[in-house]
Amino acid sequence: MFIDLDQVNSDINNLNIEEKADWESMWAEKWFALGEPIVVHKKI
Repeated sequence: MFIDLDQVNSDINNLNIEEKADWESMWAEKWFALGEPIVVHKKI
């Protein structure tokens, strides 16, 4: 799966406080479920 990290950062910056808390909670659950970190590559 490939994600445009610049777009993700832009989308996150446009969230309000409540939406950011929900987003962070969702990602925390996903990372915990993975068990081990994945490799993330940023566009150069």
